Amino acid sequence: MNYIWSKFRTEVVDYLKKQGIAEDKMVLETPPAGVRGHLAFACHVLAREYKKNPANIAAEIAGNFANTNGGLVGEVVATGPYVNFLVDGRVFLPFLQTELDAGKDMYGSLPAQGQKIGIEFVQPNTNKALSIGHARNASLGWSMSQVLKFAGYEVVRINLFNDRGVHICKSMLAYQKWGNNSTPADEGLKPDHFVGKYYAMFTQKSVADESLEKEAQVMLKKWEEGDNEVLALWKKMTKWFYEGVEETFRRYGIEYDQIYYESDLYQHGKEIIEKALKKGYCYRLADGAIEVDLEAKQLGKKILQRRDGTSVYIVQDLYLAKKKFADLQLDWSIYVVADEQKYHFDVLFELLDKFEIVDREKNYHLAYGMVNLKSGKMSSRRGTVVKMDDLLDELHILAKEQIAIREADLPAMELDKRAEKIAQAAMKYNLLNQDKNRVILFNKEEAIKFEGDTGPYLLYTYARVMSIWQKSGLDAWPAVDWSQFVGSDEYLEIMTQLARFSTVIKKVAEEYNPAILAKYLYTLAQLYNSYYHHRRILDAKDEIDRQSGLVLSLAVAQILRIGLSLMGIEVVEKM
Repeated sequence: MNYIWSKFRTEVVDYLKKQGIAEDKMVLETPPAGVRGHLAFACHVLAREYKKNPANIAAEIAGNFANTNGGLVGEVVATGPYVNFLVDGRVFLPFLQTELDAGKDMYGSLPAQGQKIGIEFVQPNTNKALSIGHARNASLGWSMSQVLKFAGYEVVRINLFNDRGVHICKSMLAYQKWGNNSTPADEGLKPDHFVGKYYAMFTQKSVADESLEKEAQVMLKKWEEGDNEVLALWKKMTKWFYEGVEETFRRYGIEYDQIYYESDLYQHGKEIIEKALKKGYCYRLADGAIEVDLEAKQLGKKILQRRDGTSVYIVQDLYLAKKKFADLQLDWSIYVVADEQKYHFDVLFELLDKFEIVDREKNYHLAYGMVNLKSGKMSSRRGTVVKMDDLLDELHILAKEQIAIREADLPAMELDKRAEKIAQAAMKYNLLNQDKNRVILFNKEEAIKFEGDTGPYLLYTYARVMSIWQKSGLDAWPAVDWSQFVGSDEYLEIMTQLARFSTVIKKVAEEYNPAILAKYLYTLAQLYNSYYHHRRILDAKDEIDRQSGLVLSLAVAQILRIGLSLMGIEVVEKM
């Protein structure tokens, strides 16, 4: 769609060109709240060239405007050193209403980009349940995959299960020693929680008995040698893990297009190192190990193959990267992994480039800050990890309490259904509304609130709009006579905010940051609720005011529904 906001912006650019301003000097901004204007041009950049005060330049540019051609720009005003452009509502609003009606749930989407992007996220170890840290990863990965699809890219959602290694053997060894052949059903535990129980047990017992660490290493060696007993145990416990984690993924709305398993990959990659060695990209040390020198890139030296012939973890990642591009025909690959792994991905991308596997510029590490508790950083060893399932359950209970205050007689099934949507909105929004690089201190009591910058607040705003719409008795957009409409600045501010939606999507896709979308939706909800409190839409005495208010409400609901869905959040009709 050729959105009306783009046309408005083009008119602004054309006007400034006619004032003799070069396009490369036109940095257009959104004026801050409380300032009249829908696009602003700062004249500071012209001060030296014109040898005038920026405020005087702004006054001259604004003074030359005359709305004689029935265009989208209705008014141009100087505010200090800024030239502020305002839409002409009588022209702008009917176009916007038509676009919203035609676009439906694809309004704001961008044209096909002709590129295929793989986005790999969550990547759990198969020895314990997903934590709140995994929840942030899952939220980021899912939301960005949704946004990128909406922005016109073909997207492949990828997961890698880290299903081998000594950490997996630790849970296996603990179960072998102290599990007594019990099952998750015997202990009333979710299967992945059951597996994680034995990993935690190993961690606790190994503090007093250091020999357990050596036993775990022995078990790993047996696994690699194909020991039947160890492999049978591994298959049983990983099966339990997958049963449990798939339940969590279903609950959280996570699906994948391609899944890889470390157990299928770990032996591959040696040929990559051998080829790189022959080409002189790396070298063999006196003890037989193979090393690569990345000092020139400020990344130090990195062992790739140990002296016993075994490769380090990054070699597996080299192979997987090569395999992903070959299997899926990707143009671009994104890894959603915590920022603690920045060095690993700096080295990985450098080696992919150096070893002529894939251009480093085709890979991106979507790094994010950790999620901590009020008491501090989570730790498996200390037993302070909050499970994703448990936190969702706690939020579900808190949501039910909030709903019960408002609707005491709600049927139990509907209460549970609504509470689950609110709980998920609380978690997902809280994990996405803060910049991806920021460390989050998760507070469930704050996240579940129905007011403030929260997911439930946005759901409440949507439910309020839908209540107004249902009471209106309409089943289609009202036919407003916009030529007779005299809109307030507040009304036009909300409608131009809606018109900017496609530019927000573009920015989120470019910066890989769903927090931009979250902030946009929160601002939109605030603007609408302020408008609602000042005007009783259904009781408006003037029919045009009533109709235009309903158009505004329906449009806000549409953008909230689309925006929240891109964050993995499902709306509710009632709160």
